Amino acid sequence: MSDCKVALISANLKTVLNGQAITYNGVEHTITAERQRTRLMVAGRYPYIEICGPWVEVQIGSQQNVYNKNHNKLFYQIEFRDGTINDDYDSETEVTPITELTDNIAAELIKLIMADRTRGGNATNTNVINYGYYFDADTEALEYVVYLTIEVTAFINATNPYLGG
Repeated sequence: MSDCKVALISANLKTVLNGQAITYNGVEHTITAERQRTRLMVAGRYPYIEICGPWVEVQIGSQQNVYNKNHNKLFYQIEFRDGTINDDYDSETEVTPITELTDNIAAELIKLIMADRTRGGNATNTNVINYGYYFDADTEALEYVVYLTIEVTAFINATNPYLGG
């Protein structure tokens, strides 16, 4: 049995992000992407991307058309994580300020994600809602996290989620 439309969209996000190269602080990094789980297989191997979600908003009622297809919005949070960021002014190498680093990493991720707004033909559109950064101290190391919230719009059959629109 093949995957449902939402699973195909999620798999597409992982495919377009996994194994890609992103350059920051003058070094090219190959990133590994993984879907959200309680224990990540890539945790501690920096940098990596965790794809969180989706959270699905199903439009029914007046939004449902005569072909029994729902206009769904899928929200994902894409988290780029790195525990090796050095923003110490006392270091001997020149460092990029965190805000500038965030803008550049987010731009690279947006470029990768938006290369195919249809998520392999399974969606009608993809939009970036917002991005930012935070530091995650709940892990073994202090992680610098750049997050993007994206919205994927797809027509999915109301009675059979394996069918699209």
